[in-house]
Amino acid sequence: MRFPDSPARTPLTTSSRICIVVLVVVYLLGCMSAQIAPADAIARIRKIAVVPIQLPITVTPALMQVFETNAGTGSLPPSPGVGVLATIVLVFVLSVEWPKQEGRRNRALELLAEWAASKDPWNPEQALAQDAAALLRRSSAYKDIWVNQAVVLPGVKTTEPTWHMENWMKPRRAWYRRTDSLVNVSEANVLDADALLEIAAGPVELSGEHVVLHVAVKLISTSTNAVLGRSNCVGYTDAAPLEDILQNEGRLFKSLYGELSGRILDKCLREAGLIR
Repeated sequence: MRFPDSPARTPLTTSSRICIVVLVVVYLLGCMSAQIAPADAIARIRKIAVVPIQLPITVTPALMQVFETNAGTGSLPPSPGVGVLATIVLVFVLSVEWPKQEGRRNRALELLAEWAASKDPWNPEQALAQDAAALLRRSSAYKDIWVNQAVVLPGVKTTEPTWHMENWMKPRRAWYRRTDSLVNVSEANVLDADALLEIAAGPVELSGEHVVLHVAVKLISTSTNAVLGRSNCVGYTDAAPLEDILQNEGRLFKSLYGELSGRILDKCLREAGLIR
């Protein structure tokens, strides 16, 4: 789904980029490496059922946003007393910025709740699955591509973000490392398919003025229930403040999500060997 309006972009600060890089490094430490599907296996696939997997849209905790906003905005000379001065500055920043960021975060959560209550039919996992189907249809290798209903990722007990992110990253890694399908391959809606393409569309992280998106894909044979190929990708982009992009049922966010997910999804499908 695409929308004509584009969010006003604010370039990321150096501190924000460092925070994102750290997040990505921590994320990649999960050893979720790519597996390229064998060319002969791809050659036998004509019908693919795309299965989106639900993961949350989360808002980064206020304390993390404080450091992303303020870390590295200035430097202090290495002179006597700088430690005391730095402590004073840190206390001031926390006392002033933390409540401010907490207020912005709460407003973002309110907007997400309002968006969910509106019963807007758009959701990130279905949007990503439809985009994946469109990319696969461009290839002459496949005859029929369709999108199934989304399934819930097992093991996620809470979607509230934590500093270590393990509340959703751990079950996501467990799914990625599975050697079989998350769904029953004998179900009627996938029975006619030669393969399943499971797509984890998220988590989508909203923080300050940027969006971080995680995408993973797994190609699974319906005849053997074995994983043929997989890929795990992450990317980010700068955006307008959260309270702006989440207004009007996330109108600007949807546009931003479409731009970002398209780039990441193309990379993932290529890494897994599904498109050339």
